[in-house]
Amino acid sequence: MRVLTSIQSRVTSLVLVFGLTLLVINTIRNDSWLRERQWKRFIDAAEGEGTMLAGMMQHYIRNDLARAAELQMSYASTADDLRYGIVLDHDDRIVQATRLDWVGLSLPSSPPADERTQINQVRQSMNSMVQRRDRDLAVVAMFPFFTRFESVSRGVVVLSYDLSQALERARLDALHESASQACVMIALCLLLWLVLDEAVTQRVRSIVTYAKRVAAGRSREREVVARDDLDLIANEFGRTVDELRAVEGRLLEAAERERRRIGADLHDDVCQRLVAAQLKSGVLASVLQGEQHARASLAGSVSEEVAGSVRLVRSVARGLAPML
Repeated sequence: MRVLTSIQSRVTSLVLVFGLTLLVINTIRNDSWLRERQWKRFIDAAEGEGTMLAGMMQHYIRNDLARAAELQMSYASTADDLRYGIVLDHDDRIVQATRLDWVGLSLPSSPPADERTQINQVRQSMNSMVQRRDRDLAVVAMFPFFTRFESVSRGVVVLSYDLSQALERARLDALHESASQACVMIALCLLLWLVLDEAVTQRVRSIVTYAKRVAAGRSREREVVARDDLDLIANEFGRTVDELRAVEGRLLEAAERERRRIGADLHDDVCQRLVAAQLKSGVLASVLQGEQHARASLAGSVSEEVAGSVRLVRSVARGLAPML
């Protein structure tokens, strides 16, 4: 648990989380970019192939070159992810197709019958049309041409591309690239962990050991070599502890001197005064007793009390200044 809460772990974890977050964002953007590139590639391919195929079919059909048209259609069928391709004459009859079983069928009875509305629009306007259908993951291209020399004889080349596999490949490419980047990120975080362990964690532990040795009262054999701020902190800590100990020693010495001074004053001054008072009270008690005075006993009591005070003060003075 201590390892998980160390600076080493926190820094490495933050870098890893930040890197993985950026990696996820980059994966999403990369996937979107690859998908858009696939869409553009298929749209460009459909425009180029459809324009070329419409021109070729116009020439072949006008000149009754059925074998050449069939050969050209077979070449077109080799295009990547082409779902189907058909060539319609002016009567909506399929004259060429990537599937031979469609040849000769009328458009309403063929599978591409759903495109009839768009085909009629292209035939009427004589403008090519390339549609991107995100829902079906398909690109449908339609290119008109003249089947005869009359302007009313209009045929249409229809190409339909399936992008599902291409988009799946783009997604897998993005994931593979992200996986390689994630491996690099983890390797860099591991390297960062090792660098922090060597540059920070191990040195902090040695500095803590040094601080404990200094705090325990052991003399500093030598200062830590100042390589960076951590070493400077350790050295300043050691010097501060030494200064505090020096101040503590001076305070103890001052307190000892003051204690001895008080003991000496008690012994040399107060005790002498009390002894003098004891002697005087004793003399007074002897005189009063010789005269058989009624207060002679009181004077004796005072002498005894003063004697007790002398003993007490001497004991205190001896405790404060044993040398006395």
